[in-house]
Amino acid sequence: MGKSVIITGAAGNLGLAVCQQFANDGYAIEATVISDAEAESLRGISGLRAEKIDLMDETATEAYVCRVLEQHGTVDALLALVGGFAPGGLAK
Repeated sequence: MGKSVIITGAAGNLGLAVCQQFANDGYAIEATVISDAEAESLRGISGLRAEKIDLMDETATEAYVCRVLEQHGTVDALLALVGGFAPGGLAK
């Protein structure tokens, strides 16, 4: 069985680059997205399966991870890229 990875936030700028690199390295990629449009943006990446999931829903997230483990037996890597960025200054 080959290596597998879960990538959350897969359709973001960093996520797209990371997904492509893992695909180039031969991983089976389990990607989370928040919309059908995001899933479509990942369609051309080899070995990638996108699933629309609300990661704020703990029950849904646990069920997702269980499905991935059932399919692959193990997960070799997890990249948690979902989330936002807010610029700020350094406090003294």
